[in-house]
Amino acid sequence: DPLSYSGIQENLISSITLVASNNWNEFYCYHFDGSEAIDQCLTHYFSYSKPDSETKPPKRSIFCACPTRPTAITERIEQLFDDIEDCYFHNKAKGKEDKGRIEYKNRENKDSDTGLNKPRQLNSQNKRYIFESANAFHLMYWQDGNPIVTQTHSEKSLLVNLGNPDAAGPIVIDRFALTHHPLNTISRTLESVRSDSTTAHSRERSPDNTIRVFYEVNGKQANTYLIDHQQALSISIIPFESTRAFILPLSRFIEQSVLRQFTSSQSVDLSSTLEDDKATSSSVLQTHYPVGQPDIEFYALQKTKTGYSTTPVPTESNISANYLAIKAIGTQSSLGDIKWVIYCGDSKFDSSILGENLFIEVARSIQKHRKPGQTAYRCYITDIDIGGNYNEMASLSHDLHYKLQLEQELNQAFLSLNR
Repeated sequence: DPLSYSGIQENLISSITLVASNNWNEFYCYHFDGSEAIDQCLTHYFSYSKPDSETKPPKRSIFCACPTRPTAITERIEQLFDDIEDCYFHNKAKGKEDKGRIEYKNRENKDSDTGLNKPRQLNSQNKRYIFESANAFHLMYWQDGNPIVTQTHSEKSLLVNLGNPDAAGPIVIDRFALTHHPLNTISRTLESVRSDSTTAHSRERSPDNTIRVFYEVNGKQANTYLIDHQQALSISIIPFESTRAFILPLSRFIEQSVLRQFTSSQSVDLSSTLEDDKATSSSVLQTHYPVGQPDIEFYALQKTKTGYSTTPVPTESNISANYLAIKAIGTQSSLGDIKWVIYCGDSKFDSSILGENLFIEVARSIQKHRKPGQTAYRCYITDIDIGGNYNEMASLSHDLHYKLQLEQELNQAFLSLNR
């Protein structure tokens, strides 16, 4: 890879000059130097178009002037531009004949005026493209209609950025990036699943209603990668006691979260919707909220000599077995802070009354439901429902983020009671 060449991982591109001409035969010249040259060139070039517009990226020709490996460098940059264009402008690149295909990456948010109270919708601009150079990991995404490329200098920093629930979205990994990381294996697995699904169904098939969880056990923790039915990725580190204790509470929580988002969208009063818009509204609900409980698939990740392998892990049918219902209801203010009310069985615990003692009191209630000697295993939040401004961008990624935060506080309080 000329962007990370040989054993010393040298970036062979020291500078890029971009020459642009328009229909009036005017020419503009831009020059980019240093480790951010490729980032600046990409953002400048792709700013001429937007994924959700009808404008295609301008035609391009790429040349390299250097005494060594000019062909390899040219081909690599051509591949990078082609792959990014295919990622964000697939519908335009392939032509009008593909517009009937139901794929997440080609969906557009057509329902902004229907008044539906639902989680934010993902479109082409929510996708994140990852490529690698000798200097850093590069993360490309779109914000307010503009392309942005950021750099991180370690895998850990990259995963922190990808795991941010506010930026949850599908990822596309460059052919030379993260070759020995679980995300590369996950990406290939998802591509295989989508390819099989496309072959098995017609272009008019219903959206995929499957949520996939990939996890790698690392001691007492599981590095967890959750992909929802819209291919949005969320990354978490979840305490791991056993396969059953990991899968059952998480499966139950996922079902509750998806069901709540679906019923929330269905509960909206559509009586004021114009007669001509009724079919459109129905189609929107069907597209973004597949009817019925989601199919949840778990895959265990195992490290191999060449990367990672995946093994499907069967789930039990009775996922609610013997787990005490602990539901957290939050209200988010305009400042972003959340006030929690936690229901444990038939008991109610309000943070506005209990303050810092909230989790201690919930832990005491949980302790009363357990038999002597059953203090070792973890406490699990089984459902979360947050009102206020949170509703505007609610997603499974956000719910899981807050679930893990609350569980950490709750289990710390529980342990303090049993020392």
